[in-house]
Amino acid sequence: MVKWFSKFVPIPVAAVLLLLIHASCAEQKAKMPAPGEIIGQPPQLDYDDASTKGQSTVTVTFPDHPELSCAIWCYEDKLGQPTAWEKDGEKLIFQHRSEESPNLKVTTTFTPCPDGVSQVVTVEGDSEEETRAINQVNPCFQFRKSAAFGQARGGELDYVADFVARCFVFTDKGLTLLKDTQRFPCAMKPSKESGDRFSKRANSDRPWIQSYSLAWERPLGQGEKRVPGWSSARLTYPIMGVISHDGKYLAAVAWPETWRMNQLWLSCIHPWPCLLTADYDPATKKRVSRGKLYILPNDAGMLLERFEKDFPNWRELAERPTQWP
Repeated sequence: MVKWFSKFVPIPVAAVLLLLIHASCAEQKAKMPAPGEIIGQPPQLDYDDASTKGQSTVTVTFPDHPELSCAIWCYEDKLGQPTAWEKDGEKLIFQHRSEESPNLKVTTTFTPCPDGVSQVVTVEGDSEEETRAINQVNPCFQFRKSAAFGQARGGELDYVADFVARCFVFTDKGLTLLKDTQRFPCAMKPSKESGDRFSKRANSDRPWIQSYSLAWERPLGQGEKRVPGWSSARLTYPIMGVISHDGKYLAAVAWPETWRMNQLWLSCIHPWPCLLTADYDPATKKRVSRGKLYILPNDAGMLLERFEKDFPNWRELAERPTQWP
């Protein structure tokens, strides 16, 4: 390029032009958004306690992209609806109490981040034995009402061909769509209230729901002895997610301390966090577990890079044997 410039343009002028071009490129590069800023403003968290199931919902919405939303139901287990909640700046904090142990307190803190929402669960009691009353919580990461991630409106596509086909995990083959994993019927019995509709869907050749275990956990049976409803795919990361309809974005839930992840009925994902007994801190009388919801451009490498950064010791946490009292 310099030879071309010196042939047709005087050298001093060519030098100035080259400097201007270099400066212009540098300026353009500097203006490129960092990975965490690609979505735009950090998400906003809102609280809704009007759940018909007695759970409370944290709604996650990105102001610049309202279609990229998620509703986190807490919790689908015996904790149910929180006894109290508060907003601390941009954070939302839930307080749950256990009916079995009145002195036991479970605090969940949701913190918005440029790339999603972090979730920290703290169990606090008067003794280690009391904290063991809560071994696991079951948050539901719900995309049913998300325009980008949920099932197509109007029934244009069925649930398996639409939502399940866009869900993914990580296996030894890398990012793997759930439609490309081996899925087994779950042997659900017909419900008297809902008739046979759900059991037929769960036990069809294309099961609507499925559980996935981690590669370092003990496999739940082999071959014909496999536990019904559990895929033979083994996860290499404690991550499960869904890709948007247009293929531009992904939403993923990561939780190192888990022994299974589920994709269930209502366009939702369940990470099933474990509260390991080895996590008990006698100084504070607490046990703590951390997870995160990521909403990012559809880039598996970016997702794993951010996961490794947020959970640098994730493998140590994940590969410890699940301990129950």
